[in-house]
Amino acid sequence: MVEKYKLSNNESHQITRDSIIEAFKILSKDRVVNDISITELCAKAGVSRAGFYLNFKNLEEVMHEITKETIEDFFVDIYDEYGKDDSLDFWKPAVDFILKHEDFYMSIINSKEEIYYLDQMCKKFGETVNKRVSMNKMEYYFWSGGLFMMVRAWLLGGKKEPIEDLIRVLSPSN
Repeated sequence: MVEKYKLSNNESHQITRDSIIEAFKILSKDRVVNDISITELCAKAGVSRAGFYLNFKNLEEVMHEITKETIEDFFVDIYDEYGKDDSLDFWKPAVDFILKHEDFYMSIINSKEEIYYLDQMCKKFGETVNKRVSMNKMEYYFWSGGLFMMVRAWLLGGKKEPIEDLIRVLSPSN
């Protein structure tokens, strides 16, 4: 006899959340984030509006979840391994990470979420970087904002400048 497998409420909610997040990422590749509707997102994710509202308050909250996830990935994938110094060993993988997540960065740029992203990035830098480098809060905002604006200009400009030019600005000692 085959036993039926029933998901717990937590497992069911996680699957719904993941479906909504992935559908949002797909829709935001080709569209300005602010033009995506909850109805369209639910249809793409294969969930009901009730399922959406059980997991998220609004579309901004979905974007915030993706932002936190991407920032966390950056620190796990790049910063923890390479961020010990301000060299090519750090900046090359960091720029590669941005290219790997270009759709996300373009969706941030094409939304009203740039300030939220910068704020979250600065908070994460504050939690992480201070263990290695003594900086104050304003310095985190200065460097994060400058980095973000440089990457923003590069992406919006069609990535015409070679990656090496970005890295040279970020790591002038090399």
